[in-house]
Amino acid sequence: MNIFDDDVLNTLNLCIDGVFIENLNGDILMCNATGAEMFGYTVEEITQLNIRDFVPPEETYYLKDEYAASDLYPTEYIRRVNIKKDGTPIFTEVNSKIIISNGVEYIIAFVRNGAGIGRDDPRAPVAQMSTTFWQRIKEEENQIVLPLYDSVGKVKSIIPLTAVEYIESNLKKLRFCLTDGSILEGYGTLNHLEESIPSMGSFLRCYQSNLINMQYAELDEQHGIFIMQSGARVPIRKRQYRQIKQVYYNYRIMMK
Repeated sequence: MNIFDDDVLNTLNLCIDGVFIENLNGDILMCNATGAEMFGYTVEEITQLNIRDFVPPEETYYLKDEYAASDLYPTEYIRRVNIKKDGTPIFTEVNSKIIISNGVEYIIAFVRNGAGIGRDDPRAPVAQMSTTFWQRIKEEENQIVLPLYDSVGKVKSIIPLTAVEYIESNLKKLRFCLTDGSILEGYGTLNHLEESIPSMGSFLRCYQSNLINMQYAELDEQHGIFIMQSGARVPIRKRQYRQIKQVYYNYRIMMK
């Protein structure tokens, strides 16, 4: 389907990124040669598909029946795990936004191959898809204990990391909410505490004053909060909501 004139389409074919034009349901209406080759299709083949055809079952949490501007990422690239025509996985980074042509809304998505991007980043898809990686992190978490300090800096008790549901901070006081329902209080800061916790594991700093154990959290997307196993409602930093949501869902997928 030609939404734009031939000069525009010829220009898109010069792009080193894949460029996809889709309707709001995710049907692919146009794709440049780079995008088709990235996924192992011809242009003719790929324009018969929907973006769902490139998403493995365990990654479908972000798919919508119909997309709105709020579902897209117009100012940043988001890492995704996709599948090629032959079924092999491909790691991509996607930037997408709404455009209007002749009064009709479409999605334009710029897709680049992310196989070599962020391999040293523990939150990168390559690392997240590694079962061995997660087993190593869980073993490390099982061995960590957190010190609970009194007001003069002496250790008054220690807490197994895996016993923590979430932690709240208020100035220099910490409140440890444990999985057995008990609450312990001590002195310190979340910034200092995070230095003892694997940054790529079960714990997520979702707000300036909150650190949650994702194992005991459910994301309430309607209200933009986490609901903990105890019923506690933990806020999420609004300006990083999309990134936090992606980290959470990736974690839950790997923990299944």
